[in-house]
Amino acid sequence: MRFLKRNITVNLLLTALAALYFFPFVNRGLIFFDEGYMIHFAQRIVQGQVPYYDFFIQYTPGFFYLLALSFKLFGTTVLVGRIVTMIIALMSILITLVLLDELQIHSLKLKMSSATIMATLGFPLLNVPIDIWPCILLTIIIMIFFLKWSTIPGLKYTITLGILLSLTLFMKQNIGFGFLLLVNMLILLSQKKKFAEKIKSIVIIDCLFVILSIPWIYYFFIRSGDLSEFLRFSHDFVTNYPFSYPSLFFIVQPLGVFKLLPYYLPVIFFFILCYSYFFKKERSMYLFLSTFPLVGFGLTIIPLTDLIHIYPFLGLLFTMFLVFVQKTNVRFNAIYIVLIGITALLGVYLTFFKGQYRYELPYKVDTAILSLPPAKGLLIYPSYAQDLTVMNTYLDTHTKKSDYIFVYPFSPMLYFLLDRQNLIRYANLLPGNLTTEEELQTVKTLKDKKVEFVIIAGNYQFNTPVSQWIIHNTIPVKLKIKEVGQIRKVVNNE
Repeated sequence: MRFLKRNITVNLLLTALAALYFFPFVNRGLIFFDEGYMIHFAQRIVQGQVPYYDFFIQYTPGFFYLLALSFKLFGTTVLVGRIVTMIIALMSILITLVLLDELQIHSLKLKMSSATIMATLGFPLLNVPIDIWPCILLTIIIMIFFLKWSTIPGLKYTITLGILLSLTLFMKQNIGFGFLLLVNMLILLSQKKKFAEKIKSIVIIDCLFVILSIPWIYYFFIRSGDLSEFLRFSHDFVTNYPFSYPSLFFIVQPLGVFKLLPYYLPVIFFFILCYSYFFKKERSMYLFLSTFPLVGFGLTIIPLTDLIHIYPFLGLLFTMFLVFVQKTNVRFNAIYIVLIGITALLGVYLTFFKGQYRYELPYKVDTAILSLPPAKGLLIYPSYAQDLTVMNTYLDTHTKKSDYIFVYPFSPMLYFLLDRQNLIRYANLLPGNLTTEEELQTVKTLKDKKVEFVIIAGNYQFNTPVSQWIIHNTIPVKLKIKEVGQIRKVVNNE
């Protein structure tokens, strides 16, 4: 009992230390595109709209509903979404430490390493609500119940796996399907169960996965006929962004090796696992469980391999990397441990000295308070705060809150901050995301609803119907706005 209390105390203490590291970043910065995408559509759910029927999102709706519920309970602000994200990130650290306990790994050094890696490669790098966060937490929980399924007789663990996998699909479609296939494969490869029991487990898990998923798939997709649009977008998204990976030639550049570490350490781990399985006949649970974050990493970087897609699974992946190389006596394990440590330090460096998120300004420039109610408690770049205040004042003077505006091509945070409704189904109108028919329907909607103002954020001149309508039917409003965008007034709605 004393040993159990010690483990619980250590786990809670390490999680609390991670919270102290996370907390200064929870209210800093503002991401107009990805963060705006998540909270804008969550707000539309709060307003009574239904995903795919009233508006289109490219992911399954689970995380949007989680954010919407949080908005209902605590208020519709950016900070609420950030706090939800931080809590999920902290729970991921805590449950990972519990996973180590389940594996009978009680080393304080390894637990401290795990918490440090997951903290430095976690929330501060991506301090915004994106749908991969709940998937990471669910991955760790699935790993624990797969371990229990493998070692303890009982139907309840099989049923729980089916429920967790269906919930993962509800959060993010590719992670849900990918992990379903992975669990099926790992069950077949398991050597601790008889073949008949393995087949029974697969049938139960797959049936539960389907049975629990059919109701919401029917509600959101089948009854409205929007499944084809969802599938079409998913196909086009993958084909429009061909997969690429950084060249190994970066290693000859100054500091190039540090750029390659987050990309190629998972690849090295993959080959170590393959070698261990096929040549060393390794069948330990350490190997089986390591495949979860590795597969999660692979699913997250397809087709885009920028930092937002590279980092989310790295903390969990490197934790299992450390466990595997130490528990199975992999050769050169000291070298791998050092490289993982360097990558963790790289996460600290990127957090404090480089741009927030991917390409935004560093956290240190976020010093201004934004006085808009949806941004209560946030610190952002002073120029952004000034621009948004000017923009909001102008719209409050010239429109009512119930009036529609149109933001183009992709900055949905502006709908949220300016407390204005989006009259169309889409938030991302960058070329390639909509078909020509959808673009023409968008132009028709803008005309029919007699939208008065268009907000431009970034380049807007493309050879697309919406862009051409803006170019030929709007004029810029002269305001002192430097960074955030430009308000244009519609002068011809014909």
